[in-house]
Amino acid sequence: MNAICGVLSCGDVNAPLAAVSVGLHDYGTEGGEWTGEGVGLGFRSRPGAAGGQALRFDPEAGLACVADARLDDRETLCATLGVPQPERATLADGDLILRAFRGGGKRSRPTEVEPRDGDRIWLRCSDGTAEFVNMSPLVGRGVFAMW
Repeated sequence: MNAICGVLSCGDVNAPLAAVSVGLHDYGTEGGEWTGEGVGLGFRSRPGAAGGQALRFDPEAGLACVADARLDDRETLCATLGVPQPERATLADGDLILRAFRGGGKRSRPTEVEPRDGDRIWLRCSDGTAEFVNMSPLVGRGVFAMW
């Protein structure tokens, strides 16, 4: 069994992540933590358990992933993302998830965000596209609880 945790904060995440991670020690001795600006991720697993490579980071894209996941039809996903055949058997699930999140090399990111009426935001992305996003399903949930 694996355990994962995450901390989101406007301030330092190191102390809260350390406090939360202490509670994960019952799940195993292997694990790790990662911190970025306002975000901390952690996991623990028993030695040899599936998911031992649960915490992954892509410094080039500035992305981190912690996952205890089951990927169905992995071969099709690898082919769609252009993963070379020799890498497919050994590529960690977290790395494959990061590749999927990046869109297999497409690196469009939000460059402008503006709030709009009715729980909507407007986004312009680095590839030039722009769109409205309806945030109303998230209002009152998780980090949007104060919205």
